[in-house]
Amino acid sequence: MSLVNLMSNAGTRASGVVDFNAAGEAAMTITIGGTVYTEVDTPDATVGEFTNGATAATSATSLAAAINGDTRQNIPKISARVNTVADSV
Repeated sequence: MSLVNLMSNAGTRASGVVDFNAAGEAAMTITIGGTVYTEVDTPDATVGEFTNGATAATSATSLAAAINGDTRQNIPKISARVNTVADSV
């Protein structure tokens, strides 16, 4: 997976699943509602960064932390949860 883009129509809530079938790729980006989340080696969740980790579960957990911990201004308010059975967010 090197690019994921989740969008919604105006007035409706978007929903989607990011399924990690392996650890995320270095420097991958995931865009949700125009907000970009970027994989880095040393992530700062407050600015939308996550780490790929060694496993799919680690990647999913880190992405969820980046989505839920993002404090950047003027971004859509969204939340994420991890499905530990499927290694997805």
